[in-house]
Amino acid sequence: MIGSVDEALRHESRFAHELFVGHPDEEARLEILQKLCRKIKLSSDFYFYWLAHHTPGYAVADLKKLVVTAKKIGIFGKYNLPTDGDEFEMIDDEVINRSLQTCVPSFKNEIFASVPDTTWDDVGSYENIKKELRKNILWPVTNSKYCEKSNISSSKGILLYGPKGCGKTLLAKAIANESNINFIAVNGPELLSMYVGESERSVRNIFRIARESAPCVIFLDEFDALCPHRSSSKENAPIERVVNQLLTEADGIRERKKVFLLAATNRLDRIDSAMLRPGRFDKKLYVGLPTREGRGDILRSHMKKISMEDGLNLESIASDARCEEFSGADLEYLIDEARSIAIEEIMQFPSGLQEPVLFKRHFDKAFQTVKSSFSEQDREYFQKTARHSNV
Repeated sequence: MIGSVDEALRHESRFAHELFVGHPDEEARLEILQKLCRKIKLSSDFYFYWLAHHTPGYAVADLKKLVVTAKKIGIFGKYNLPTDGDEFEMIDDEVINRSLQTCVPSFKNEIFASVPDTTWDDVGSYENIKKELRKNILWPVTNSKYCEKSNISSSKGILLYGPKGCGKTLLAKAIANESNINFIAVNGPELLSMYVGESERSVRNIFRIARESAPCVIFLDEFDALCPHRSSSKENAPIERVVNQLLTEADGIRERKKVFLLAATNRLDRIDSAMLRPGRFDKKLYVGLPTREGRGDILRSHMKKISMEDGLNLESIASDARCEEFSGADLEYLIDEARSIAIEEIMQFPSGLQEPVLFKRHFDKAFQTVKSSFSEQDREYFQKTARHSNV
């Protein structure tokens, strides 16, 4: 890492020029893969462009390892022939998919970054927010040349704000999944360090990894803890250094393509105003409590792998006045409580069932315990701040 090199060695009288050699972008990966595979037998429908698009963050050595692994799978796995001769090599979609599962880019050993497995099925019906996320993240990835010609930039940061437990993190992961791009999750309080310079170094490292693994989403959770209002107090000096470093990185990201900034907060008013200026996190999307339809979507998502009685109407539960102001987290808690009640019944009255089956009575009893986490104070606060929403 360049930051670990002594400043004296980096003096212009010794090393006058510093050149950053990052991971190859999609176009470079395409050229490298074509050269690595020029002597390998490929299926007639092999699509280099697809493979180049699905290997973000792969260094040259990673791509070479991927091809070598594909050759081995093609020879031994697919054809089961104990030979290393090229006459039996055949790389097709099946071989490549198996190879991608085996060979991950080396940078992932340093910072956890991967395409999330969260999909829109795991999120409520926030259609307007989904549309905005697709426009600002999916489009620049899937239609990069058109967006560049139309001057659609990926430098704008998007701030998701709203009540806790309403799926802000799920939305961020789902758009990364749909776009099939890498995702780096950063928790604000966890990033802050008591040691001088450590937090700023972590911020620089995160953005470096994101640039090397582009296209990539950096998701900053609990953003208000990471970027609170700055002051002249000496006690706030460490926080101020972190905010300044984030501002520097956010401004510098304009020069980098396909690195997307997403952040989430429950308290919009606590974020330093400099971070919300145009060109940084200038797009603010309000993620409120789910609608009745959204509650139904969330219930169905969480009940996919849970046994329930035939005819149990999840829509009627979603429409129940008792969960009128339930967040996604509240609904998940409701299901967990209903399952606990069902398990308790089995323990008291053994029926031979291998797993609990949820009935309407279990939910009715769970409603006695589970209440909305959305308070009157929350309602007043978000009614006021929702006026700043972009959608």
